[in-house]
Amino acid sequence: MNESIRSILFRPASRMRADIQALRAIAVLAVVAYHLWPTRLAGGFMGVDVFFVISGYLMTMTIWKGVREVNRPGGHRLRDSVGYLLGFYARRIKRLAPAATVCLLAILAVVRIIGNFGLQMATAPQVFASTIFMQNWFLASQAADYLGAGAGATAVQHFWSLSIEEQFYMLWPLLLLLAGLFVFTRPTDGKPERGGQESQVEDSAKGRDAVIPLAVILLFTAASFAYGLYLTYNNPAAAYLVTPARIWELSLGGIIVFLPALKHRGLRLALPWLGVALITYALLNSTSVPFPGWYALIPTLGALLVIHGGGGASGPQAAGEGKAHPLSFASLSRFRPAQFFGDISYSLYLYHWPLLVLAPFVLPLPDHSARLIEVIFFVLSVVLAWLSYRLVESPTRAFQPKKAANAKVWAVGAACLATVLVLAYAIQAWPTNSTETAAERAFERAVDPGYLVFGARATQHWSRSPSSPNPYGLTDPEWAQFGSSYFSGVADDPANGFEFTTRAAARGSLEIIGEFGDSDAEEYILVLGDSHSQQWYPALDIAARNLGFKVIAANSVQAGGGMFELDYSFGETWVQNNGVEFSVSRANGRFNWIKDNLWDDASLVVVGVSPRYFTGTGESPETSSDASARLAATLEGLYAVTGTKPVLIQAPPRIEDYDGQTAYIDKMDKVSTGVEEYMNRVYNGLEGIGASDTFEYLEVSSLFLDDGGFSHTQIGGVPVYHDEGHINTLYAASAGEFFTERLRAIIGE
Repeated sequence: MNESIRSILFRPASRMRADIQALRAIAVLAVVAYHLWPTRLAGGFMGVDVFFVISGYLMTMTIWKGVREVNRPGGHRLRDSVGYLLGFYARRIKRLAPAATVCLLAILAVVRIIGNFGLQMATAPQVFASTIFMQNWFLASQAADYLGAGAGATAVQHFWSLSIEEQFYMLWPLLLLLAGLFVFTRPTDGKPERGGQESQVEDSAKGRDAVIPLAVILLFTAASFAYGLYLTYNNPAAAYLVTPARIWELSLGGIIVFLPALKHRGLRLALPWLGVALITYALLNSTSVPFPGWYALIPTLGALLVIHGGGGASGPQAAGEGKAHPLSFASLSRFRPAQFFGDISYSLYLYHWPLLVLAPFVLPLPDHSARLIEVIFFVLSVVLAWLSYRLVESPTRAFQPKKAANAKVWAVGAACLATVLVLAYAIQAWPTNSTETAAERAFERAVDPGYLVFGARATQHWSRSPSSPNPYGLTDPEWAQFGSSYFSGVADDPANGFEFTTRAAARGSLEIIGEFGDSDAEEYILVLGDSHSQQWYPALDIAARNLGFKVIAANSVQAGGGMFELDYSFGETWVQNNGVEFSVSRANGRFNWIKDNLWDDASLVVVGVSPRYFTGTGESPETSSDASARLAATLEGLYAVTGTKPVLIQAPPRIEDYDGQTAYIDKMDKVSTGVEEYMNRVYNGLEGIGASDTFEYLEVSSLFLDDGGFSHTQIGGVPVYHDEGHINTLYAASAGEFFTERLRAIIGE
């Protein structure tokens, strides 16, 4: 090849190993491609494993040089060891902290600009964990499955691997310093080595001086691998993330430092290509075998072969790059694009994932899976990485402080840490405080009948105001925040912590759950059933106050909402799908206590039960095949005792294909169609056995369905749902006037 063309296509040989840079390029491009096209590069996530081996090798080589320096003849080992550790960690801070800090600050800024409360509250804690390099443990504690294309991924989730590396960097110098203590203090056979003691120190990565550190590293690697293998088959999500199960991949790279350098030219040519073949196989093939487990040996051993075949323990010149075979991996690695991606690999890893996660919130993307958009994401990731490399990484790496200046590096590192932590706290605190304030305003608006186009009230009044937009699907960013299940506590349900709750207390006990409405009234409305009547507490409270009634809520979340007594065909104890034991006798005791103590004096009974009890499968007490007949008997008994037909509330529609926390973020106006069967399942079951004349049916379909029969996640500017099938308390409160009119007509006032 013409030398001028070769100089354009290939980077000249330098002290930096081109083969390791190319290996970095392979690893980072594999990870990026996996995140962009997971089905096309099924094993791309294993690029992280290649990174681990590279880091383990380079850090071990660097640290062992420091260990030799600490143990130089005539030195003060304790003082020199402390000084070395401080300098080593300062170099790690200088190398990693600036780029990571800028990236994290950029993520916090974008998340804050987006303004989504849920996104901020999910991202901020993970930024905190990433800043102190504990993200892998945070994700493990959340039972995160990094390999799953899980909903709700945050922009800093990828910091889990950097966290493992940093934890390795904290441990590894201490372990090697301890190993060096035994290497350089053990007695000799009395015969001076050629070149004297100083020569022995310089050659300590070879021969007999390698035995002790190599044995320590091998034992460490074997123990971590064994634990990772065990955990993979018992808790695979944790095995992917926790440090003890993955750190063997870094220590595996450290083994290379203490292996004899390859002298056979044929092996130096063949082994790296064999390693590349193993890595390629891992990247191109998905596996049904739990990962990491033993399968992680494929990419890691591949990386080991590439590194050892290209130089081993004897340094960057060992590969003889200038004299290497033109088809060797070491020679071809100098291809400039490979070196370019190797140079920017750290920044590319930092920025590609936040871009993928946050871009859909900022850009009006027609189709995130479109090939053109994926290519644009890749190009933008490379541009951001190059800017980070040129403006952040390179300048900070070029700064070479003297030993006395290490304190400055530590101070800068502490400042970076403090800046990110303080801003992460502020980003999390702001939506928390704002949400509480907004919740108070939203709830006041929901219960004020003057706001005719707010929430459920809008469905009753919008046609009277031609200038008002159709409320079905109408969203308001301020109130839409309350629909995201990113939230917990007050933000999860605006009335939670006020006067109502959509969740039952005292599950399965004989105690009354609660009283509300007009507390001074002598007459009361009795509310029975399960969460399908509990979700309407705010509306029932408003209606009861308007009508002059107290409300006694005696709901149950088990046994068909406590609406009938069970037989014992399922045994005394039934274990539900969620693992909770269900006591038939306790459920029956509660039903009979309510019947004996609350039925007689109730002026009106309001009932709401989940349609899932009326599937007729008979597979459990909750889905009893004769649930309709049992409920009909209860309703008939209530009618006979109170003299007023009980009121059965129609079930609200469910969200089709509910996807949890993204239901309100990605698709603000997600609709369900053909919901009438589900909404009327209880009524149809009762009508089918001729029991429709024993109750009044309170239809709520007009609160949910537009003229085309579609249901929406947002109506009247506010979220409708708390989850896939329960009403958000804010929306329920806005239906207070609707319930007042319906119950007034039933009571006959």
